[in-house]
Amino acid sequence: MDRSAPERAAGAFWAWVVESGERASRGFERDFLRVRYEDLTSAPQQTLDRIAAFIEQPLVHEEILRAGVGSVSKPNTSFPGQTSTFHGRWKAELPDSRARSLEAMLAPVLERQGYDVDPEITAVERLRGAMTLAAYRAWFGTRQALKRTPLGRRLVSLELFEPGAVKPAT
Repeated sequence: MDRSAPERAAGAFWAWVVESGERASRGFERDFLRVRYEDLTSAPQQTLDRIAAFIEQPLVHEEILRAGVGSVSKPNTSFPGQTSTFHGRWKAELPDSRARSLEAMLAPVLERQGYDVDPEITAVERLRGAMTLAAYRAWFGTRQALKRTPLGRRLVSLELFEPGAVKPAT
């Protein structure tokens, strides 16, 4: 939607996926395990132990690293070539104004997921962000519905979500 700030599309898509998962999981809380990315990267074996207990299968971090399948050996990132930590990378890599705008847009979802949000973000910024996020939600919902039709499958493009679509500040 907004090619001048592709991080908005990526952030809105993240929010849409998270919220879709929340809606789909209602009533099935005992049948899924929520795993936060930050937990997996900061305490991998402890987090894998939780997952292993849930799925009743052993998971050993060192073996996973050694096998290096998929994104373990080649990370799928919107910031290719960056060596900084994944935690909060969007705040470090985006210009301050764009990071603030993104945080304002995602604030309610971030807060529901237990993330801290900058308390300096104003009500006006949150309102502007909420309106932007609402537009993206409608867009994603429409795209999802179109994907279920033969014509729609040909029209839907995911180019804004390709790795490298978000360019770091220069």
